[in-house]
Formats: sequence, C-alpha cells, structure tokens
Amino acid sequence: MLLFLLFATLLPCHHALAPTPTLGVVVDASQPSGLRAVSLPRLPEAPLPLLAWAGFRDTIAHDGWSYLAVSTNASHPDALQATAAGFVEGALTHQRIWEYASNHLSQYSWSEKLEDFIHTNDEWMKSQMDDPAAGQGAWWHQVSLVLDQQAGLMSGYRAHAPADHALSTKVLRTLSLHSDFDTLCSLKGGCGPVGVAAVPPTAPNRIPDHCSVLVKLIAGNNDTTTTNTTTNNSSFPWSELYVAHTTWSGFEDMTRIYKMYDFPFSVAGEGTGEGTDEGTGEEISVVPGRRLAFSSYPGNLFSTDDWYTASSGLAVTETTIDNHNVTLWSHVVPKGTVLTWIRTQVANRLSHDGPSWASNFAQYNSGTYNNEFHVVDYNVFQQSRRVGRLLPHVLTVVDQMPGHVESADVTASLADQGFWGSYNRPGLLPAYLRMNYTKVVEEYGDHYSHARCSRAVLFRMLHRNVTDEASLQRFMRFNRFNDPSLPENVTHQMCQDGPSASNAISERGDLTKASSQCATDVARQNEAGIDCKYTTAAMMEDRHRLRTAAQSGPTYDDQPVFEWSTSPFASVPHVGQPDRWEFPWVAVGWD
Repeated sequence: MLLFLLFATLLPCHHALAPTPTLGVVVDASQPSGLRAVSLPRLPEAPLPLLAWAGFRDTIAHDGWSYLAVSTNASHPDALQATAAGFVEGALTHQRIWEYASNHLSQYSWSEKLEDFIHTNDEWMKSQMDDPAAGQGAWWHQVSLVLDQQAGLMSGYRAHAPADHALSTKVLRTLSLHSDFDTLCSLKGGCGPVGVAAVPPTAPNRIPDHCSVLVKLIAGNNDTTTTNTTTNNSSFPWSELYVAHTTWSGFEDMTRIYKMYDFPFSVAGEGTGEGTDEGTGEEISVVPGRRLAFSSYPGNLFSTDDWYTASSGLAVTETTIDNHNVTLWSHVVPKGTVLTWIRTQVANRLSHDGPSWASNFAQYNSGTYNNEFHVVDYNVFQQSRRVGRLLPHVLTVVDQMPGHVESADVTASLADQGFWGSYNRPGLLPAYLRMNYTKVVEEYGDHYSHARCSRAVLFRMLHRNVTDEASLQRFMRFNRFNDPSLPENVTHQMCQDGPSASNAISERGDLTKASSQCATDVARQNEAGIDCKYTTAAMMEDRHRLRTAAQSGPTYDDQPVFEWSTSPFASVPHVGQPDRWEFPWVAVGWD
C-alpha cells in the first residue's frame, strides 16, 4: 500500500516563463484616477517616467495557471507605487477579474450588519493612519500601501473593463475580503447562500476543511541540492527541506493567477534605497519582503491559499482552523482590529524571520479567517547546514483565533519527527485547548482531532516515503479513498456505509457517493484539492527567481480527471474555465 511513493518518478515539468512586461503606468492628471496605462515598450523619447509596469500571460487552458508579474519604480513615493501597482494589475487582468467575480456573485452580497462592520473598520484604520501618534511607523505604513494598492486595482479595472463588465466597489473589494468573510458572514449575515452563513458559530462544521501542508526534512548529508556545498558541515543529517501546500476549495475557484510582486517599498516611508543585508536584524530601507511570489486569484491582492515565497528567504503557508469556543467571538470587533488579508501581506513584507513574522501578524488581530501559519526560514536552514545542527526557528508555527495569536518555534519537533503536518486542526496545544477542540472531539469524534483525524493518520503513515520531489508530488496529491487496503478509520471516518473522497490529503469532494451516508463535512460537496505548490532549499537559493513547482486542478493521480461536463457540480458557475483539468506540473520561476 505504501510502495507507490517509493517507486514514484518525477512527473514531467512544464517550465512557466515569467511574462514580459506589456503595460506601464504613468501620472496623468486628466484621468479620473490620476493615472494612465501605456503600452510597452515605449518610444525612447517618452517623457513620463513609469510608476509601475507588469506582464500577464494567461495559459489556464494549457497548464491551469495564468502568470502576473508587477514591478514598481523605487524613485517614486511608496503610495504612488502601490496605487500604480494595483492599477496595472486591474488593467491587465480585467477579463479574468470579471469572470472570477461572475462565478462568485451569489456569495458577494453584504448584509446591513456586515456593511456597518466594514465601514466602521475602514474608518478606524483611517484614523490610525491619519493620527501622527498612532499611525506612524513601519506597520501602519504597510497597511496604508495595501489599501492604496486595492484602490488602484479598482481604478485600473474600471478604466479598462468594458461597460457590460461593470462591477461594484463592494464586489471588487470582496475579491480580497472574501476569506475574512468566511468568519464575518456567519456572525453578521450576508454573503449569499454559502454554507457558513446559515450555521451557528458553535457548530463543528461551520466552515469546510481548507488545505493540507507538509514541512519535510529529507535525510542525508551528501548534499547535491545547493551550489554552495563547500560550506556545508558533513555532520549535518539533512540534505533538503521541503514545504508543500494543497489548497482545498470550491471548483469555481480554479481560475488561478500565480503572481510576483516586486515592490521596493521603504520600511516606514522614510525614503528609498537598496538597504542592507536582509535577515541580519539591522535597520534597512527597503522591506525584506520586497519580492513576493504567491498563488492567488483574479483581483485578490493576497494569496488566500495561503502560499508565499519571499526575497527575505521565508516561505509562508497555512491551513485554516475553526474556532469552537463561542466565548471568543466577542473579540471580533471593527475597532482595534485589521483584517487577516491585510495583516498577512504586512507581515510578509516587513519580516525577516519566523519570530518577526509572528509578531507583525499578531498585531491588531481581527479573529477572522483564522489559520495555522507556517513560516519556514531558509536562511536559518542554510546556517544550520554550515554549523552541522538544526538551529532554532527553522519552522515557526502561528495559530490565530479571536482574541489571541499563539506562536511557537517547532523546529525541535520537526527534527524529532522528520516532518510537520497541518490539516485544519490547531497544531499548538494551547490553541487547540483554547479553541475548544477537546470538547468537540468528545462530542463529535476523531474527525476533529489533531492526532486522529484521517489526514493525521495518513501523514504519519506516508511521510517517511517522501524522499525526493517525485514522492513529495505523490504525497501531496494523495487520494485513494476507495482503496480497500487503507484502514477504514481513515477512509470511512464520519461515514456510516462507505468511504469519503474527502478523507485524503488532496480532497475530491465530487467523488463521494451518497450511499456512503457521510456527515456533512465529508459528504459529496463542491470542494477539492484544487492545486499543489512546493518549494525546496535548492529552489529558494535564488531569492530573485523564487522558484516553485505547482500543479493546478484536482488530483488525478489515482482518481478520474475532473471534467465540468460530467461533474455532479456542472451547474456551478465556472465562466472562463476549461472543461477538462488534466494539467502538468509547472516549474515557476521569475527572471
């Protein structure tokens, strides 16, 4: 049963070339936004300097991804760079934004309570940014840039989308807000007929399971993965460090854009410059996370999955965790908080290591879109190679819940077990207890247990077979829910009379049979593992290219290829998507 990984061969990898810049942005006071897009390359005598420029290559029909690279000009003020970056993204990707929004419009209605919450939160954030005492400093400066970028994206979309593709401000904002709405809609109402909206906050199935993560040490000291082998200590027992993520989401979410942002923002608006060596802890001018590569969606200014690789040397990813402690919901308030989608990007840009990422992310915790984040520090892993032992803070885990953010250095656990797995259950015991998982397990069973849920068992069974990239690919796409050789406590968990295709590392909710009589959380549903991404120490050595391997679409290693035309969810809106999702692995690098 476990030999499938031992004999795995690396699947053919299509090389995804970085898109060539085709559109730039200049100042133009005659335009409503004050900005104007210009085609590239421009004539040499063009008088106006570019604020930002971008390239977009749409190959979803070919490999399941489109690719967007946006850069800004450091000689301009940060706010102007951020607005122009959003503008050029909205201009280039307007067709995909309209398609993606069209597929989700039924989920984007705002109730009066929800609208009031967002308005109050907007006004409070503005008061902090406008207050010289409260709003100055690196953290709030980066918040303001995220909001500037969002305003620019809406302007760029409106300036370039045809009239019959007009989208409201609420819809355009929801493209980035929607993950926080997973929490807010259940508390405030609205958002249309999504499953979370109608279920009380105390229920165990409030939101669907969302994503699988593996952090894996590869044994061996005969290192062939780095170009700097002469500095490695021969006693170091690990040849590689992998981090991988599989997104679980609805099939309508398969309109994907892999993005690269190269924004030379200053740390606190104090000016521009090249800065000092990243990760040293010394004062720098340019943010450590100047370059961010991440899997995302049209019109969405963060990942949502979440999956990021950064020029700081960090790889950041998460799985969603739900809160089962009803007393904690009182901490979800519009004043004194900043939504998770914003804080994630602030932490990505400002942080140079795991502890600083945790600290930056924890500020003004909103208690919305609660996740278990994993910050893999490849700088520390490379230092560990040189000294011959695994140093602290190679892996920092951050569990967010309403009212509290728990973080810990789990490098010792990673070394002891050889892996760290995450699968929508808090991995840090204080978070697990505070979010009331113990009581939920007692009442509803092992499905909610960090140690005994189906994926926990699969991770322990299979992780030892991950020895190279080929076996990593197979592990992260693993779904053999109908294999009778697998234990029934895995395949049949939460089902009365058959297996569930949700009891897998990469879900296929479309394949579960009604005859299995499964509980809602693992019954047939519009949800699957819709991708996989991973990076390695070798890939992360080049902080400019930030290489990743990725595959788009539901797993088909051991299950049928997903096709809209034959799917039980064929009526779900999927404008702009191909019918058949049988795409190769792609090697993503940014030149």
